[in-house]
Amino acid sequence: MKVLKEYNTCQLIERYNKPYIRFIGGMQDSMVCEFPITKEQADQAIENPSLIDKYISEENKKVEWTAESFYEIGITEYIVNALNNSEEYAKKAYEKLSKYEDIRNEFYYYVMNEEFPKEQAISVEGYTAENLCETTRLNPLGAYNYLIYLREEPEEALEELKKGLPIK
Repeated sequence: MKVLKEYNTCQLIERYNKPYIRFIGGMQDSMVCEFPITKEQADQAIENPSLIDKYISEENKKVEWTAESFYEIGITEYIVNALNNSEEYAKKAYEKLSKYEDIRNEFYYYVMNEEFPKEQAISVEGYTAENLCETTRLNPLGAYNYLIYLREEPEEALEELKKGLPIK
C-alpha cells in the first residue's frame, strides 16, 4: 500500500495498482474502511485534497455504510485485485467467510493491514491462519478457508494436514 495524499483523517492510497480512499469509521468499534475511486478522481484529489470530502459524500449516497458493507468491499477488492479472481468467485468466497464473523473479521484485518494479527489470532485445532500460510502453500484466503474447514470438519481437516497439504 502506498499513501498518495493525507487529508484530515483520510488517506488517498494506492493498492493493487488502484486508488482508494481510506479512513477510520464505525459506529461502535473503529475500523479501517476504504473504497475504490477512479484514477482521474485520485489525480484531482492529489491537486485538490478537499475533493476527498466530496468523493466520500458521493460514495456514502451510493452504498449504505455499515461494517458489513466495508467488510464486503475490502475483502472482495482483495480477492479480485490481489488474487486475480472474478467478482463472482469473490462474492462466493465472501459468503463463505461470513459464516463465521470472527474469521471474516480477522481476514479483513489481514486485508487492511497486509499482516496477520500479532495478538489474539484465531486458533482452530491449534492452527492459526499465519501458521497455515507459513507451513503450507495456502495463501491467506486459503488459510482462513482452512480454519473454516478445521472448525466444520475437524477430524477430516486434521487428517488432510497429517497427510500433508502441499508444504513449502
